[in-house]
Amino acid sequence: MKERIIGIIYLIVYCLVYLCILIPIVGIIAFVLLILLNLIKVETRYIDILFLLLILSIPMYNFFKPVKQKADLWMNKLVKLYEKVLSKYVNRMNKKYKNDMNFLYEDLNPDKFIECIKHEYKKYNILLNINLSLGYYFKGDIEQSYKFLENIDLSKKSVLDENSKLSINIRKAALLNKIEKKEEAINIYNNLIKKDDFDIEIKNSLENLKMDLYYENDNEKMINHIQTLLQKETIKCFVIDLKFQLAKYKEKAGEMEEARKLYEEVIKNGNKLYIVEEAKEKLKNLIEIN
Repeated sequence: MKERIIGIIYLIVYCLVYLCILIPIVGIIAFVLLILLNLIKVETRYIDILFLLLILSIPMYNFFKPVKQKADLWMNKLVKLYEKVLSKYVNRMNKKYKNDMNFLYEDLNPDKFIECIKHEYKKYNILLNINLSLGYYFKGDIEQSYKFLENIDLSKKSVLDENSKLSINIRKAALLNKIEKKEEAINIYNNLIKKDDFDIEIKNSLENLKMDLYYENDNEKMINHIQTLLQKETIKCFVIDLKFQLAKYKEKAGEMEEARKLYEEVIKNGNKLYIVEEAKEKLKNLIEIN
């Protein structure tokens, strides 16, 4: 029994010696164990083999060292190739996403945009709901637009970062205001402004929301605010939407000629946005009044 146990110990040491090919410190440990076994005068058939392997391990390590260096070199090349392929894939996906967004952003076609989003992004729940909300807003279905944002998890367990959560909540408040649920919108706004560490984009969005909630009846303030936004906005669908809002405030302020020109521009360039039909109705009423 004793010999069997000693044999198992030697086999363990035998494995350690083999490992010293790759990890020299293990070889040193194995060597110490062999000395200890010899000191207790244990005679087994493994001892000579182990010493032989231990001696061989030194040149074997030197032999495998350049192999390991070559392997590291190839691994580095493989990593670089992977990074290159990944970068190309990300760029391709970004380009595709931009093209899909352009159905709305530049072509001003909410129906085509919604169809595309439903087909291409059904596996990506958050992206799906955010973009469907945007599509239905420009289609004129504000309540449905809000419902899509309601589908998004904004709890602590959510995968979204804090800025994304803030942006969605700001958008929800803006939509609630449009469907005449101003009190709920103000509650969201008041909860949001309790924080004070916003980045510039969130600050601007909160300022826009504040204007919509508290100054919607101040024509002069709203006209100046929308004109400032128009100077910065470059995405076509948002530009047309802002011009429509500006036209309504110009009309309320009695600036009929400017309102008329803006309505005509919306009708001419708005393609399939819902505000085109509304602009036509507004323009018709202006002509009848005059």
